[in-house]
Amino acid sequence: MLAHYFFLRAAADTDTGGVAGTVVGRETILNYPTAAVQLFLNNQRRMIWWMVPDLGCFALRITIEEQRLDGTFRPVSDKQALRVTLNP
Repeated sequence: MLAHYFFLRAAADTDTGGVAGTVVGRETILNYPTAAVQLFLNNQRRMIWWMVPDLGCFALRITIEEQRLDGTFRPVSDKQALRVTLNP
């Protein structure tokens, strides 16, 4: 997905969860600590990825928000994993 949207990968020594962007929060999802990384798609849309460094920077949640006329953002899409299954 990173290559599809042409997002830049973060440097190996950063804690952004794999994507070059601004960390806007941290949250535990399905018992995994995540870094919420915010990326702007254009002037009116932004995407927030909750990435898990322990799972190879896999995103357990992705939110897309649109900017309103008053400057605030409202969610228009929110997808979240329901479980994590690791295959050996």
